[in-house]
Amino acid sequence: MLSKAFRTALVALVGTAFLAAGGCGQSADSNTRKVGPAGPTTPGNYYFTLEVHPAAVQKSGTVVLSVRVANAADTAINGTVTPVTVNYSGSSTTAASVVINSTGRANTSYTITGAGGTVTYINANVEDKSLTIPIQILP
Repeated sequence: MLSKAFRTALVALVGTAFLAAGGCGQSADSNTRKVGPAGPTTPGNYYFTLEVHPAAVQKSGTVVLSVRVANAADTAINGTVTPVTVNYSGSSTTAASVVINSTGRANTSYTITGAGGTVTYINANVEDKSLTIPIQILP
């Protein structure tokens, strides 16, 4: 169970992000989309967010995906988290373990395929929790 202080800080953080973005799912940079946090995960008790940049690309464009993993106090996890799975357009990139950098992030990139004018989705799982983020494929 989360402490009252952590819940209050989390509500303030989410509210600030919402106001800065001008809506749900967008960061202050209008070409970056962020979802989360999700958690706590089992068994690691992690919380994580999923971010993609850019949020809209031409067909065959490349996006950078970032998964940030932290503990309940929002301290970045530095080391190995097992398992982390990323699914995109029916393909799956799975690692038995993923090394998280000192900022608590695991980064990867994808080349987006699909028809222009559609939306595709990237899904990231950390242990037993999942987040999904849409990417617009421009016409």
